[in-house]
Amino acid sequence: MAKPKGIADHLAEFVGNEIDCPVCLEVYDEPKCLPNCAHNVCVKCLKNLAKRNRKKRIIQCPECRVKSTIPPCGVTGFPTNHLLKRLIENSPEKKERRAFDEALKQYREEINGMKEQLETLTTLRSNVIEGSKRRMKDQIRAEAKRLTKMIEEEQKRLLSQVDEAFGEKVTKNQFEKKYDEVKQLYAKVSTSLETADKITDEHDWKTFQKSKGIFEEQFQGNFKTLGATVANLRTLQWTTGAKFNPGNLTKSGKILGEIYCDETQPMRNGRVIRHIDTDFVPTALTVSPLTGEIAVLDAESRCVHVYTSTGDHHKQFDIKYGDLREIAYTKNNDIVVLNQERNRLLHFDKDGAFIHKFVQAPNASVRFQKMVMGGDGRYVLTSSSEASGPGVVVYDAERRHKMAFTSDHFKGNNLAAIHYKDKFYVADCTSTIKIFDNKGKFLQETKSLGGKTIKLLSLVVDSLHENLVCASENTILVIKTDGNVVSSFPMGGHLNAIAVSKGCNSLVACFHEKKFFQILSHKE
Repeated sequence: MAKPKGIADHLAEFVGNEIDCPVCLEVYDEPKCLPNCAHNVCVKCLKNLAKRNRKKRIIQCPECRVKSTIPPCGVTGFPTNHLLKRLIENSPEKKERRAFDEALKQYREEINGMKEQLETLTTLRSNVIEGSKRRMKDQIRAEAKRLTKMIEEEQKRLLSQVDEAFGEKVTKNQFEKKYDEVKQLYAKVSTSLETADKITDEHDWKTFQKSKGIFEEQFQGNFKTLGATVANLRTLQWTTGAKFNPGNLTKSGKILGEIYCDETQPMRNGRVIRHIDTDFVPTALTVSPLTGEIAVLDAESRCVHVYTSTGDHHKQFDIKYGDLREIAYTKNNDIVVLNQERNRLLHFDKDGAFIHKFVQAPNASVRFQKMVMGGDGRYVLTSSSEASGPGVVVYDAERRHKMAFTSDHFKGNNLAAIHYKDKFYVADCTSTIKIFDNKGKFLQETKSLGGKTIKLLSLVVDSLHENLVCASENTILVIKTDGNVVSSFPMGGHLNAIAVSKGCNSLVACFHEKKFFQILSHKE
């Protein structure tokens, strides 16, 4: 049985109905009472009404049309409704907004305190690493003094290994992993706090309450986790994994010794660096060339999810309509999505705000299939056409149509194309890659990359190592631009899409009908 409403509830309802200006529908900032009808209008709206009738000193009530004479000093001379103003100041909405502003102030003070702790940890970490490097180099130099000049080259080798041992590529020990986790949590909490100002600007009361509740629950949970992680980090023994082991030439064959690190593992092709579970089936994905963020397309729900370069979910945004198939980052870090139903590309900024739709096909018979971005910002799309068959369509970075070509060498109807170093490389669901010059003229066809069982479905560029990375249904191949295979490794499922990370040191892949994607190693 519902609880009967009390006086406070009725008053809250009354106040809620009476504190909005009848013109702008916003909560009164300075309610003015019209003397001839006693209706209230905010001073800003009264000024706008007065401007429309400058010659007459009369203003008409927007609710009852009763006219009132404007005071000599202007609309500000109308009496202020102080009772209504006090009701507004003491309304539940105003009170809760003030309370939330105070809470935000406290949150900012707390996060600033955590920032100071993180800076202290950063300085301490740097001192430990530099001190360890210094002591280890001193050990090596002291050992070298006992030996003759013939070991000088060995000394240089070891000093170089010290720097490598403390470099970015070395597998991190438990403390370093926890330290990275603290930095990521801090960044996440700080970012969420920066978005809180949008909540305070929300005019709709119900939306404000809902957003505020979600924000506070997430912020407090994340901040609590951050505090616990920092506390745990302080309890760990802060040591480095690298050690110097003086050599014994008769036993080890190393004159001075060697550098080794704890917890090191060799990098293997296809090794899963991170497995990221999702609550949707990723249809396509792409990596930002500027930030390394991973944008994943959920075609079924028409939603784009953005993850950090390490695979943590960062944000998402919805797309209102269309049969969505492909996704790519531009060189300016905007996100482009192929709407196959309308046969056009949709452009969004990095926060998911719709910018414009553009790039329609050259003619009605051409249907876009796949899309990639070249390093120079050009759009490379593959297409099908009833009139001319499969082909490649190219637009420049300003979205101007530059060229299109097809070829009798295409064996299949589903193409995938990339542009690299003034050449186009096209896969056509066979085991070879067709190579064209900058004008679309056929140059050569590579040798078979795996026999008839291999059907190449997509291509990406590893510009750092000057390789092409190709995906078939369940195999990834790394090849040189002349078609020689560098390496290949089978995958555990049917590949939907692949992308190369920002630093070209890993791959990102999603799979057919699987609710996850993976970050993989593809280096030797």
